[in-house]
Amino acid sequence: MRIYQNEKVANNFSIKRILTFSPWVFLFWIPAIVLLLWVRWQHIDHPWIFLLDTNTAADVPTYYGLVSNIGIICWSAAVAICFFSGMLYRKVYLQPQLAQSYFTAGTITFFLLMDDAFMFHEAVFPHLFGIDEKVIHFLYIVLVSYWLYKYFYILVQQSVLLLLLAFAFLGVSMLGDSLDLYNTFDGGYFIEDGLKFLGIVTWLAYFSMDAYQRIAQYASSNT
Repeated sequence: MRIYQNEKVANNFSIKRILTFSPWVFLFWIPAIVLLLWVRWQHIDHPWIFLLDTNTAADVPTYYGLVSNIGIICWSAAVAICFFSGMLYRKVYLQPQLAQSYFTAGTITFFLLMDDAFMFHEAVFPHLFGIDEKVIHFLYIVLVSYWLYKYFYILVQQSVLLLLLAFAFLGVSMLGDSLDLYNTFDGGYFIEDGLKFLGIVTWLAYFSMDAYQRIAQYASSNT
């Protein structure tokens, strides 16, 4: 078997194949280049601050924001899982509704990622556009409710316990943010940010397990 596999690999080997790439890569390169050019031409004394990580720019120890940074990584992983699974169901398993459910979940997760990473509801929208953070919270609730309503029959085909737990953790954290628990009593930060972190991890766990179980089912049924 190993000899057969080695021969198969050798027969498919091609210098041209391994040294070429899809034109789709420009969808990644172009925004990255535009962003770097934007940074380069900023009329400020130290444009390099846009390229540094926050700890270096602020000159604080590397463990500052540790849990928050791990949360950002978890959000990013969930986004990747959702969009990759959506493409798989759309192109390989030909399940457009399931694919659309994952694309919608991935888009919502991407918004949550950007908000968490750049403090959209806490700083950007209130200070730049005068939009209260409660309005942003309401919009998130509307988006999630739309996803649940439209794809409910798909979601209940698998266990949704982790999803419900993620909603509970994130919901209580959002409530704590609205009530300003940070400044209400000692330990308020632990309720707000601690539960948010648990919600993010549970959100990632749900989509990881859901995607794996569905892909395993479709793969076994097509063999």
